[in-house]
Amino acid sequence: MAQAEYTMLQRPYPIIFYGKEVAMQIGTQVDENGIHPVVKYNRKNKKVVIWDQVELGQVTTLCTDDDKVMAWRDFERLVDIRLFNSMMDEDMVDVLYAFDLHHQLLGLGIKVALPPTSGVYDQVLARQTELDSEMPACRSTVMEVSGFGNDEMFALACNFPMWTKIADEEQMFDILHLEVRAYQLVVGSDLMFHFGYHGEEMKSLAERLNKWMGVK
Repeated sequence: MAQAEYTMLQRPYPIIFYGKEVAMQIGTQVDENGIHPVVKYNRKNKKVVIWDQVELGQVTTLCTDDDKVMAWRDFERLVDIRLFNSMMDEDMVDVLYAFDLHHQLLGLGIKVALPPTSGVYDQVLARQTELDSEMPACRSTVMEVSGFGNDEMFALACNFPMWTKIADEEQMFDILHLEVRAYQLVVGSDLMFHFGYHGEEMKSLAERLNKWMGVK
């Protein structure tokens, strides 16, 4: 078996994403199975990890370690992908991923440009009918905002994707309320949502979430 070859990159280092992991790529390893990223999960930690089960072509480059701020639209897109994939492919939805991703990015020296919190984001719960799958799913997305004043256009550009399998109401409530809490842990406890719905099957769930949020 041929010996693996390592190549170290020059800065600025790419910040790469695969599955649920975000890391700073500092090099590559070439072996008989392909080219793999050599990464660090924390810029202050010297520990190096080889993603030997991942081909270099499978990763997504988000930015470089020179970029100090990630736009919210890029952050929420990654959360959306992770929540959806975990819902479809795993036993449990990765409900706290927004918090976990934010923690990973901070470890790499990257802050997230946070959305305003002076008003209320109107989320709408709806069954996803266009999914090519037998698994019934519910998605919640921002459809309107209120109370943001001069920040209204900024708020309208923000989204907080939430996903859950359609199950009994108690399970759906638990999943969605934890996804809300994950966003609040990132943005702040004053982040507020009002839940609307498409279809009567979501009405009771929306009302429970609004009661928990303390909004009418």
